[in-house]
Amino acid sequence: MAKIKLVKEEKKEEVKTTKGKKEVKNKKPKTKISLVDKYKYGVPDGVKNAIWVVAIVLIVFLIFYLITVFRLGGFKSDKTKTNTAIQYQEILAGTAFNRSEADYMVLFYDISDSENEDTQSITSSISGYSSETTNVALYTCDLGNSFNKKFTTTEEANTNPFSAEDLLINGPTLIRFTNGELKEYIQGKSEVETYISDLSAEK
Repeated sequence: MAKIKLVKEEKKEEVKTTKGKKEVKNKKPKTKISLVDKYKYGVPDGVKNAIWVVAIVLIVFLIFYLITVFRLGGFKSDKTKTNTAIQYQEILAGTAFNRSEADYMVLFYDISDSENEDTQSITSSISGYSSETTNVALYTCDLGNSFNKKFTTTEEANTNPFSAEDLLINGPTLIRFTNGELKEYIQGKSEVETYISDLSAEK
């Protein structure tokens, strides 16, 4: 803390007497505060404390921010493709019939099995799909997702479902909807890829 010097000064006051002689009367000493040593020993303690408080608050905020980010999946990009060429979003099978667009498609296949050749081929075939060009929104549904397992079958698929509860998907399947109702049902890897390719070429 800065040292403060106390300097006492005595001021003399002349008083005239009745005889014309001058007498000197001492006034009470005044105290002056000198701040010469105010910054002699560096930053005052009050300023140091304020800096420490601000630094601690910033560190705590940063820690909570990083914890929140990593709990929400880190700095990964969203599954929704936002560039001009790739525009599709992954959804759950149970929501296939209630999308907001008037005309849209849902592509069902095992996205999780990224090492599978069929999966790689289908993913590649839709990588250049643009809903802005075709005016038909495209959604994908991962059949490898545990939430979608109840909509899959190893037996005969239901090719004419009226609702999500009726869905029974066997292998890569593309369903096109108009106003929430089934318009086209395409089954099989090659058929799905051909349909998407032809749709993109029409526009």
